[in-house]
Amino acid sequence: MAFCFYSASLCAQVKNGSRDSADIYINQNDFRKALKYSNEAYLKYKRENNVPKLILVAKRQSLIYFKLGDSEKATEILYDALKLTERENDEKSQAIVLREMGDLLYRRVDYKTAMKRYHAGLKIARKIKNDSLEGDFMQGLFNVHADKLTDSTEYFLSRANAFKFALKTHAGNYSAYNNSFIYHYQKGDLKTAAKDADSMVAEAKKLNSKLGLTGALGNRAGVYYDQKDFASAKKLYDEMFLLQKDTISTEMGEFYYTYSGILYGLGRYKEAYDYAEKSIDLMGDTYGEEVNSSIRDVETLYLVEKETEKRQRDLQVFYIVGAVFALTLILLYFFYQNSKLKQKNKLIEIETETSQKLLSTTLDAREIERKEIAAVLHDNVSALLSSAGLQLTAFSAQQGDNEEIAKTRKILREAHDKVRDLSHELVPTLLVKFGLAYALEDLCEKFSTPELEFRFSHDASAKRYDEDLETRIYFITSELLNNAIKHSGATKAELSLKSEKELSIKVADNGKGFDTSKPDGFGLTQIRARVASMNGKVNVSSKIGSGTSIEITIPV
Repeated sequence: MAFCFYSASLCAQVKNGSRDSADIYINQNDFRKALKYSNEAYLKYKRENNVPKLILVAKRQSLIYFKLGDSEKATEILYDALKLTERENDEKSQAIVLREMGDLLYRRVDYKTAMKRYHAGLKIARKIKNDSLEGDFMQGLFNVHADKLTDSTEYFLSRANAFKFALKTHAGNYSAYNNSFIYHYQKGDLKTAAKDADSMVAEAKKLNSKLGLTGALGNRAGVYYDQKDFASAKKLYDEMFLLQKDTISTEMGEFYYTYSGILYGLGRYKEAYDYAEKSIDLMGDTYGEEVNSSIRDVETLYLVEKETEKRQRDLQVFYIVGAVFALTLILLYFFYQNSKLKQKNKLIEIETETSQKLLSTTLDAREIERKEIAAVLHDNVSALLSSAGLQLTAFSAQQGDNEEIAKTRKILREAHDKVRDLSHELVPTLLVKFGLAYALEDLCEKFSTPELEFRFSHDASAKRYDEDLETRIYFITSELLNNAIKHSGATKAELSLKSEKELSIKVADNGKGFDTSKPDGFGLTQIRARVASMNGKVNVSSKIGSGTSIEITIPV
């Protein structure tokens, strides 16, 4: 469940001091008006060539577009601002932009690039001796290391909180307690995390910040959730909903997602399902495009109205005729393109099917070759090495042992062990002797690391299958686990094996996920081909920031 990220983002907004109209509209989630005022301010400061003010407006515009789901536009604005600061050689403004870029990349879970921006900005902040900016970069680095659960998390926690407490403000205290909450919550120290959340509540009340109180209550509810105290967690979330007027942002989607889990824990499954649906609607990709369209409406509203005023009645007939003619041409064009597309798709389908069959044949030949090599190593080479060892032992018994004979026996034993290990890698012994379930459980233990733990589960109906089928499934699963280690960035993954009307193998992780609309990589293409050769199916479910689930079903 995601409590910490939302609360961390709140800390940047829980501040004292005056705010202009755009800031007020942002906090009210009225992004159209916020964008309107920001654009007006941008034009004003551009005429005045006021670089620091321009940077502050660009920072605000980037935040608005991000909240509206248009990360690309948000990034583009910050890169333009960075170019401006470099041309003007304004190091303070440059550091501010690097901080905002790091924060944006962090929200997009691009930790590697975010850390580069934070370190570059930290270098500038130290050069110009700006403690406030240095503290901001320490905060950003803490957020990244906390999310990645690195060994450096505690160091950056102490550095970030030193700057926060040094401010001697309620906002600084709020942010520091939130950092501590994240650290203790992720370590599983729920007792200390609860105290941190209570301290956040106290500071938010002193600030009279509904936004801050929302985040603090969310953190406290997270502790209750992990303690299985769903009733207390629900009570806090109900209080949060009264404070939060927002109903459309992706952050509200995260609230609904967590609330769904709480209701599920209380056994209120229908309500849990309804809130899960709301969460998906708010956090889905279609939302961003709808809001982007609204932004374009705001930008072009004035021009559209002026154009409407200038229209003359005597041109209406001309426009209608022109529209009909253009529509006819468009329909003919799309009809032609659709026919070409169908032909192209048919060719692609044939090529794909041929490629899969060729790849499947190649992989089958590789499996046969693997078994043959393993048999030769086990039955012939291993036997020959054992025989040679026995002959050498008999010889030493007759002639007397010496150092050279002892060395030779040792070399023969090492060679025998390596040949045996290689034979087992080619065709695992557990798979041959005990079957797929035991072999997959052993595979999870071998692949587990301190950074990524693999858990295995199977139903009581798991049984032995055809040897060729078990071997194929074993190496397909091995490839899936290897991909999770290399690419997922996950901390936990689960492998499940079920056997009812068909054999089901599922690997699910809590990693960074990926865009399933993009073409498959070579590894996943190989897996699809191998499964297709067994008349099976591969179902990939993934979303950036929400983990990955790959399920393989094969008729048995």
